[in-house]
Amino acid sequence: MLKYLSITAFFIAIISLIGFKLFFQKGAGLDNANRDVVAQLQLPAENELGKELTSNNISTPTQKLAKINANKLETKSVTIGDNIKEKAYGSREKIAQGMVKTTEEFPSEILDSLSHESDLEVSSLVTKKNEVSSRDPKVLEEETGGSQPAWITNATSFRFTDSRLPKIAIIIDDAGLNKTMTKYAINLPGPLTISFMSYASRLEQQVNLAKKAGHEVIAHIPMEPFNSSLNPGPRFLSTRHSDKQILKNFRWSLSKVPGIVGVNNHMGSRFTSDQRGMQIVMSELKRQGLLFLDSRTSIDTIGVKLAKKFGVPHAARNIFLDHDPSIKAIKRQLAALTKFATKTGYGIALGHPRKTTIEALSQWLPVLPEHGVLLAPLTEIVLNYQNQEKR
Repeated sequence: MLKYLSITAFFIAIISLIGFKLFFQKGAGLDNANRDVVAQLQLPAENELGKELTSNNISTPTQKLAKINANKLETKSVTIGDNIKEKAYGSREKIAQGMVKTTEEFPSEILDSLSHESDLEVSSLVTKKNEVSSRDPKVLEEETGGSQPAWITNATSFRFTDSRLPKIAIIIDDAGLNKTMTKYAINLPGPLTISFMSYASRLEQQVNLAKKAGHEVIAHIPMEPFNSSLNPGPRFLSTRHSDKQILKNFRWSLSKVPGIVGVNNHMGSRFTSDQRGMQIVMSELKRQGLLFLDSRTSIDTIGVKLAKKFGVPHAARNIFLDHDPSIKAIKRQLAALTKFATKTGYGIALGHPRKTTIEALSQWLPVLPEHGVLLAPLTEIVLNYQNQEKR
C-alpha cells in the first residue's frame, strides 16, 4: 500500500511541476505582450522616428533629433505674436501660405542696434496748400515737360476721394534684409512706401510682392555716417572716395532695386552734408528721373537744397516712428504724425520692419481715416509739394 502511495505522490509532484512551468510561461508571454502595447501607446514619437530614419536615410536617432531641434529653433526665430498676425493679416493659415520661405540674412536684434543713427530734431517741410495731383497721363506729361520720368511711371496708381484731407506717407526703411519681417510689413494696409536695402538678396522677388500689394518702392542707399564705428553696408557712398567711385557705387545700388520711384539715405549723416558727394548723387538722380527723400539723419544735411538746385523731385522725413522701439513710444509718434499732418497738410514718417512697429501700424492704419487723414504714396506728396514750389 505504501508503495502505491509513494508512486502516486511522485506522479502528482511531476504533474504539479509541469503545470507551474506552463503557467509561468503563459504569464511571461502576457507580460511581454502588455509591455509591447504600453510601448506603442507611450512612444509614438520614437516609432515614427524609426520610420523617418529609414525613409530619410539618416543613420542615427541623434542626428534626427538634432534636426528636429534645429527646426524648432528656426520656427521660433521667425515667429511673432498670434495677436499681431490676426489683427494685421487675418488667419494663421493665410499667413503661413504667404510666408517667404527663406532664412533671415541678419538677425533683427543686430539690425535694430546697428542700422540707425541718432534721431536729431530738425526743421520740417511745411505744406501751405492742399492741392492733390491727378494720375491722368496727359496731365502728368504736361506737368513734367512732355515726358514721364521714372518716378512717375513707377508710381502707384492712386486717387483720393477727398483732396482737402491731409495726407501721410509711411516709409518702411531697411526692407529686404529680414525677409520675414519685410513680408509682414508688405502685408500691412497700403499704400506704403517700402525702402529696400540695396545690398539685400532676392530683391526682385520681394519688390514684386510689394508692388502687387499696392506699395511704392524706393532704394535705401547706404551712405557714410559721422560715427565711423557704424557700418552702413557694402558699397556705401563715402566722402573719402573719388567722384568715379561714388558714382560707380551709387549706380550699383540703383541697379539692384527694380521699379523704384527714388531713393533715400541709409545713415549718411556725413555724406548728406558733403557738397561734392551730394552733387554727384543729384546729378545721377536727375539723369535717371528719380526723386530724393532726405532721411534727415543730420541737421547739416544739404539734400533738399541741392535737390532744388538740380531740379530733382524731393521731400524730407518729418518724424521717426521707432527710434524708441517700444509700442507705447511708437503710438506716441504716430499721434504726433497725425497732428503734424493735420496742421501742415501732410507728413512723412520713417519706420522699420520691426515687430513692435508692425503691431502699432496694424492697429493705427485701419482707423487713420477716422482722424480725417489719408494714407498716401510718397510720390503723391512729392508731386503736390513740387507743384506748390512752382507757384
